[in-house]
Amino acid sequence: VLEGYTELILGLHCGFEHPSTLTSLLAICNCGESKADLCEKYGVQYDECQWENFIPRRIRGDNGEVKSEAGLLQLSQAEITAEFVRSYGGERKGPIESVHRMIHRAAGHLLDGSTQGRRRERGEVPRERSACLNFSEYMQELLASVIQHNSVAEVPELLTIEMRNDHVKPTRIEIFRWMLRNHYVTSEPYELEQLRATCLPRLRASLHRGLLRVFDPTKNYERLIPQLRYSAAELSGSDFISKLERNRARWVLHINPSRLAEAYCLIDHRFIPLTLISND
Repeated sequence: VLEGYTELILGLHCGFEHPSTLTSLLAICNCGESKADLCEKYGVQYDECQWENFIPRRIRGDNGEVKSEAGLLQLSQAEITAEFVRSYGGERKGPIESVHRMIHRAAGHLLDGSTQGRRRERGEVPRERSACLNFSEYMQELLASVIQHNSVAEVPELLTIEMRNDHVKPTRIEIFRWMLRNHYVTSEPYELEQLRATCLPRLRASLHRGLLRVFDPTKNYERLIPQLRYSAAELSGSDFISKLERNRARWVLHINPSRLAEAYCLIDHRFIPLTLISND
């Protein structure tokens, strides 16, 4: 998710899912979250001044992932206005297309085996065999590239006369913060819990012995995912919870598919964070 003027990267999602409404909502949710835990998980040095937590009031996209009944409903609940460019009109959202390509070059073309965008010739050994990375290794390169783009790379061509008079540092993050202070960009106040409840995918679960176990969403029958169990202090010691467990009531969990340790559940009208029991 990019800010329109500075091309500052506000949020992202990287996973194994196909591009869809789900992945778009996860990227929007990441805009309002602190990136400290994400960078710490993948061993990337991070300072709060290198990234901004900001939820835009208006989002422009193409006639693809966000433009669905579920996507429009979720955006309206989060009080975010959506606008869409016409089909095959990539020039109307050129900045995000160009920055997406640039970030992939920065994160991918420096790896062993990169062809720098050149097609493999006949008889040439496939380069991808020597450029194999696991998900964590790639996320390190991706996050480092985003931080470089946001807070290190200088863009003096974006400085206006007002900014130069205020001696604004010519980086995207500093220009964006100057725009915030001077009301050139605005954002609605938001609650992070409500944002997560709106954007994170919902999975069915059942309560057994004080632990919530998740059903496999890829099956058309009820199958629990092995070792995926969550706990919370609110799940024990309550007569109401015990009654639900005896009646085998179904629960709804909000889970980030790329960070399974990040799960939440609505208990007694409160959005409760859950603890993942197994790290397998």
